[in-house]
Amino acid sequence: MQDVVLPKEHCDDRVDILQADARQLDVRELFTKSEGFHVVLSDMCHSTMGSSSADVLRSLDLASCAAELAVGSLHADLDPAHHFPQVHNPMPAQPSTSSQRHATEPQQQEQQSESEQGSGQMDGSNGLLLPKGNLVMKLLQGAGSQEFAQQLRQHFNKVAWARPAATRSESREIYLLGLGRK
Repeated sequence: MQDVVLPKEHCDDRVDILQADARQLDVRELFTKSEGFHVVLSDMCHSTMGSSSADVLRSLDLASCAAELAVGSLHADLDPAHHFPQVHNPMPAQPSTSSQRHATEPQQQEQQSESEQGSGQMDGSNGLLLPKGNLVMKLLQGAGSQEFAQQLRQHFNKVAWARPAATRSESREIYLLGLGRK
């Protein structure tokens, strides 16, 4: 990981930068400064190995980590420590410099009713993302991508794919959006 310089022309005192390995974060620790976030943006990407299927699996593993930070466990019926997909690589994914998370404190909100918050408290046990919030994740599209998107549908009103116009035509890089957390 490399140090991140806060771009003062784009950020004010509501922006904090947390530089850490997202796979080792304890979400509950992040709730000391905020009650949650309106947007979770993950631009995490590992160094590619040149094996398309291995690169896709490693990408899905990082996207799964981002999704679980946002909404808690993706598997209501499975052990919360389970990540999709289970990747057993001899070389663990090393996030590139784009893996640093930039968090903007949410604006003050009116108190939400118990039914709007869903089951559980906003203490991190259900992830960082506030109800009606959005999740944006970069990943490499391939085997398992559609299944991963399907898992997100239980947590969001809409799940969509976005491919920036500047992306090279041969690139598998794509963004998966979870819009309107349930």
